[in-house]
Amino acid sequence: MVQYVFTPWRDRQELFLVREQFYGSEALMQAVGGIQGGAAYSHHQQRNQDQRRGGVEGGRDADAEDQQHREEGQGLNQGDARRTTAAAAAKNHQTSREQGNGEKHKAVGRVSMWMQRGNCPHMVESTALLMAAVLSDEAAATGNAGASTYAVRAAYAAAFSRFVTGLLDGHQDKLRKQSMYSIAKNIGLPATFVELRHQATHEQLPSLAKLRSAARKALVWIWDYYWKHLGEAEKAKDPCRELILSYLREDDEAARQRIMGQLRQWDLVYLQTTIAELQKTLPGNQVFLKCLKLSKDMAAMATEEANQPEPEGSGMPEEQEQEQGQEQEQDLDLDPDRSPEPNTGWSRYSGAWKPKPIGVASNNYAYLVIDDKSKDAVIIDPANPPEVAPILKDAISSGRINLTAILSDLGNDKLAIIGGKDCEGVTRTPQHEETFKIGDISVKPVHTPCHTQDSICYYMEDSTGKAVFTGDTLFISGCGKFFEGNGAEMHEALNNRLGALPDDTVVYPGHEYTKSNVRFTISVSQTEPIKSLQAFAENNEVTTGKFTIGDEKKHNVFMRVQDPEIQKATGETDPVSVMSKLREMKNNFKRPPKRKTGGPSTASKPRQSKLAKEHNVTAQEEGEIKEAFSLFAEPMDGEKNGVLPINDLKSTLIALGIPPSSPAELQEFIAILDPESDGYATYEPFFAICALKFHARDSSGSSDAHRAELAEAFQLFTNGADGPITLAHLRRVAAVLKEDVDEELLKDMILEANGGVGVARGVGMDEFDSVMRSAGVWR
Repeated sequence: MVQYVFTPWRDRQELFLVREQFYGSEALMQAVGGIQGGAAYSHHQQRNQDQRRGGVEGGRDADAEDQQHREEGQGLNQGDARRTTAAAAAKNHQTSREQGNGEKHKAVGRVSMWMQRGNCPHMVESTALLMAAVLSDEAAATGNAGASTYAVRAAYAAAFSRFVTGLLDGHQDKLRKQSMYSIAKNIGLPATFVELRHQATHEQLPSLAKLRSAARKALVWIWDYYWKHLGEAEKAKDPCRELILSYLREDDEAARQRIMGQLRQWDLVYLQTTIAELQKTLPGNQVFLKCLKLSKDMAAMATEEANQPEPEGSGMPEEQEQEQGQEQEQDLDLDPDRSPEPNTGWSRYSGAWKPKPIGVASNNYAYLVIDDKSKDAVIIDPANPPEVAPILKDAISSGRINLTAILSDLGNDKLAIIGGKDCEGVTRTPQHEETFKIGDISVKPVHTPCHTQDSICYYMEDSTGKAVFTGDTLFISGCGKFFEGNGAEMHEALNNRLGALPDDTVVYPGHEYTKSNVRFTISVSQTEPIKSLQAFAENNEVTTGKFTIGDEKKHNVFMRVQDPEIQKATGETDPVSVMSKLREMKNNFKRPPKRKTGGPSTASKPRQSKLAKEHNVTAQEEGEIKEAFSLFAEPMDGEKNGVLPINDLKSTLIALGIPPSSPAELQEFIAILDPESDGYATYEPFFAICALKFHARDSSGSSDAHRAELAEAFQLFTNGADGPITLAHLRRVAAVLKEDVDEELLKDMILEANGGVGVARGVGMDEFDSVMRSAGVWR
């Protein structure tokens, strides 16, 4: 069975670019040379630390340089040299750091867009989230942002928790549920990552030092696990293939003509097959069109060689030539009323304007606009080459259209690439409302910065009608997200610029989002035009080219920001504030669940299981027992919840805040749970023990009982000794739990618990009690 994998990036080169922006070219070079990505990233981290210590490092360099100058008798003043060199070094460090962070910000923004498109790999998303937290931390540290320490800790914790949880969930066996620790062990994820995820999710936020260290290690781990394995194996060298690759890499036209002469030695069928294979596999839109041109030119060259021209005319009667020309026009399929062709992903629509939308299948519309008289044509937003190529190849090679320009970011050296200044390969960025022609069609670019700052819509008009191609700015009953802009810019784009176009202008957006858009729209306003649009969208897969600017002013709430009904729904009156509020509402909008018949809907509440009811345990307490059990459980056939190693019983009860009151009670529990000395306990008997402890805890409540419980837990750390919990005690606990914990993290735990008094001071019992209470262990 053929499987299609849809990726959010347009070609693989985009993914490689993001990798380099995140980790830098040095990491990539080290990876190629066999050095681990971790070392590469550590190098970058060290360099960043050096940059933060720019004055110190620069001072050292200055000392060395100054000493050299004195030895050479140049007579420089030592203090001046030190200050001058230190300042220069610090400036260079700062410039390098800002450039590196700028690239990382671009990568984070690009991945954010991929996440909106869907199907973004979890490792790519996690890298972006962790890197965003690192950048936020650095910005706060340098005073470039007002983020508090707590906000930075929260950003780190959220990114790290999402990374670990998503990764482990993706490896979960649906038939045999495994603990997170078991999955982590199988895939090589450090157990400390799982523990930190649990702490960040269920306890007090870890310290900033611990989170910084964990984020750095996570980025190194992701490099080794995912990024460095993206390279593809090269195919065995084929002389024909290598020569074609030389053609694609060559920019000089004369050199390309020489290469074409060499390619003539191969059979045309084999040659075109090889070109087609490269066309499908090589990244980059410009390469794609170069392949199209080479295939066309080689076919024309073979035809020229095979057919010697006759001295007088073509030998074809004039009537026959006219008939053939008519057949070619029919083959181009310019009939506006023809229904969509199967398996082509494009169709034609009725009306005065008849651009061809390409990309119905992938939901990424490109548009082929043809001037009927001259056959001049442009392709708009060809973001998905596999869908665009068959149409363009057939039309260009047969001479039925004359492709003159590309409006957006796909092109080759023979075509003008008209688009925003940041588009790939752009050759011309038109001014706002600057006009140009496609045959008899007048084109007016409309700059609409917001979704991206270089966003441009294209308004077109001739004697037969008007159309506007709105990309990611205006959708049917919606608008694009404010990735690089704000509410003021989108209000200007939609209502002051696109809204100023004639009402009968047909709208052609970049994507088919109407069904999801109208679900949000009707939650804000229930006017008749919106209800009509909803009915149309439910019965029609394609809505592009079916509505006008005038229609959008009626059924698009983003173009009704001055309507009292919309202002009331948003609680705002200023048009810009209304626009911003609508976008916020749309971002947070979730499709309402279908209402069940037979009674009023009620909010869902956690429900007790039969087991919980038998033991008089609340649904919340039942959830806590399940979570603690699963944290330490191991899978076993026939046991839905797995089994708990008996040696982990004490730790599990402590995690629940109900530790055994004495060694004798622990042994009593072990005898109940593991009478055959199998080494494990099953879920239901463990649940019963926990229920008894919960009831005993609730009925006790005295301070004496709590102090006894506190002392018992405290001595687990001190191994029964008096005095504070020391660094040596924490090392012992980590060894018992078989956790590889950094010494710095252990020191940081002590400092956080005792308020930063000092590592040697340790953690007293009252401080330990405070930590346990803040973590939710004591109630």
